[in-house]
Amino acid sequence: MNVSYIIRIKILSFIDLRQKKVFNPFLCFCYFKEDIFRHIYFIRETLFISFVDTDFRIPKKTKQLEVENCPNFEKVPDGAIKLKVWNCQKFENVPDGVKKLVVYNCPNFEKVPNGVEVLEVYNCPKFEKVPDGVIKLMVWDCPNFENVPDGVKILIVRYCPNFENVPDGVIRLMVYNCPKFEKVPDGVEKLEVGNCPKFEKVQDGVIKLNVWYCPNFEKVPDGVIKLEVRDCQKFEKVPDGVKILRVSNCPNFEKVPNGVENWRVKNCPKYTSYCKRYGAKKYTTLT
Repeated sequence: MNVSYIIRIKILSFIDLRQKKVFNPFLCFCYFKEDIFRHIYFIRETLFISFVDTDFRIPKKTKQLEVENCPNFEKVPDGAIKLKVWNCQKFENVPDGVKKLVVYNCPNFEKVPNGVEVLEVYNCPKFEKVPDGVIKLMVWDCPNFENVPDGVKILIVRYCPNFENVPDGVIRLMVYNCPKFEKVPDGVEKLEVGNCPKFEKVQDGVIKLNVWYCPNFEKVPDGVIKLEVRDCQKFEKVPDGVKILRVSNCPNFEKVPNGVENWRVKNCPKYTSYCKRYGAKKYTTLT
């Protein structure tokens, strides 16, 4: 027979030993049911709810809310500013006024209201449209996601098979496992691209560049200061101006140019042959 019970605990202060901070008083409701720990508690202004499978009401004045593994959760009260929802099958709608929104593994979630500035969406198959006004955007494993609106400054996209276009104005861009992606707009300063078979060209202006598993990538523009390239068969040459360099598993890479201050080269046969041929002490594998 399963035993269920509830504990009501009033704690005057709570010390987080890792961050060495003392939190304000909060009220904690904890209970066990079928050997699963479930809880509802406040820390500062954030309400945390997890593993609650019954209906529950959220206080109207809640400003920050995190809900995880609650199959019947679906409604967020007006007034919330920060919202995180994980593994909630019925969750669909977000009220106006939310500024930061994180949604993970919610199969019915699809619409983001206007006004959201920071948006993270993971594994939501119905999600496809981002409203105007978002500044920081992260999208993972959303098969219908395609377009990014103007105004986004930081963009991170992973495992989105239909994603291909990046608008102007993005400063930091990270794209992984997106087979249609190939073009980087002007203005990007920090760029990371991984496992994108069509990607081959980087625009001028990039300062920090990291590329891996891109078989058609071969040319690095001038102006890059920090460069890392892995598993790119066509990559050969590093331009002048690079200060920090990491290269691995690039069969056609041969030479580290003058001016590089710190570098590491691994599993690049032409580079090893170059060092042996010219006996250049400078071209060591690590400095």
